[in-house]
Amino acid sequence: MGEAPVRDQNNLKEFWDEFAEEFDLFSESTNQIIYCLAVNSKISTATDPILEVGCGTGRGTELIMFMKQSSVELQSIDLSPNMVKITRSRLDGVLDSSCINESSSQELDFEDEYFGRYISNMVLHLTPDPLKMVSEAFRVLKTGGIAAFSVWGRMENRLTPFLLSKINLPSPQFVLSGQVNARLEENESNQNYRSPFHLCNKETTRELLLSVGFTKVFAWYMKTTTELDLETFSQKMLLRNKKIIAQNPEKEQLYLDGYNDVFQPILDEGDTIHYESLLLIAIK
Repeated sequence: MGEAPVRDQNNLKEFWDEFAEEFDLFSESTNQIIYCLAVNSKISTATDPILEVGCGTGRGTELIMFMKQSSVELQSIDLSPNMVKITRSRLDGVLDSSCINESSSQELDFEDEYFGRYISNMVLHLTPDPLKMVSEAFRVLKTGGIAAFSVWGRMENRLTPFLLSKINLPSPQFVLSGQVNARLEENESNQNYRSPFHLCNKETTRELLLSVGFTKVFAWYMKTTTELDLETFSQKMLLRNKKIIAQNPEKEQLYLDGYNDVFQPILDEGDTIHYESLLLIAIK
């Protein structure tokens, strides 16, 4: 595992505000996860309101709007004002802007037992206090309601950060160092540092959801393909690393060589550039 600072709510907001426009360029593959979460949480048959927590730039919001019944209310929130702005623009004329708002997953601005469905893609492992987040999810869901979550899967099955760490290249989002295990034990005992993979264990994360009152939790791992073409992948990754490269222009060729050395053999074997996610469906 790598390690990253545990950001508080204000730091998270600043981080995602700064990253919002770049994130929008690379978030297509997350729709695969949202589709799976939406299907398994029965979004299409929901008759009670739906809450999306961590809407990002709205690509998943579009998908939920397409899948849900037209009469069913959808509320989408994100901690980042820039994410909210981009989502409102993307959904202009499709979802009223009053339904897309800035809010924290740990302190939801909704009454108890209001929603029939709750969906949150790739947020739980990033929030400062996952227990608070799942407790809030449980609070706002009606009895019989369904919550759907996804988090990073096992590091060895998330090719981008795992293999970049092998060639000592930082992952653009969380800067995972090449010294993958160097300070793991030290950092996991330090509340200021936490592995972004800290919820990748299926049974541990199931227990987290059960501990707040969910009666049944289903959990499984899912492989999500990001690219089939190395050139496209390399150009996207260079864009994501533009700040690092701007400060150290010599790193651009290092990245390109590293991507070729690590990922081309995988593509040559007929596999894809992919990552693993852990998906969870919890019933109240």
